[in-house]
Amino acid sequence: MRTITIYTIFVLLLFNCKGEALQNPIIPKDKMVKLMAEVHLIEMHYQKNIGSDINQKTLDEELNTVFKRFHTDKKTYRKSFDFYMQNPTVYMELNSMVIQELKEQMNRIK
Repeated sequence: MRTITIYTIFVLLLFNCKGEALQNPIIPKDKMVKLMAEVHLIEMHYQKNIGSDINQKTLDEELNTVFKRFHTDKKTYRKSFDFYMQNPTVYMELNSMVIQELKEQMNRIK
């Protein structure tokens, strides 16, 4: 009986940890690049056009629209961003890819 109880607790803990990981997984690099590019564009727009009087609510609403389009949320984006920042080499590569993505978007507009 004791073995069954221990096994049951172990299985419940395993599923609980797995469920938590599935709720906020790290965004894959290719998707993160496109998402970061969109976030940068929105933030640049607000900095350029609104300056220091950024209406945080409006900015958050626009960012949430982007997050929904990418099937994620602010918490997962922040967790992924922090994850990539922990490894400077990977983060620099990610930023280079974001810059390339922004250049490609600019070329499509021209």
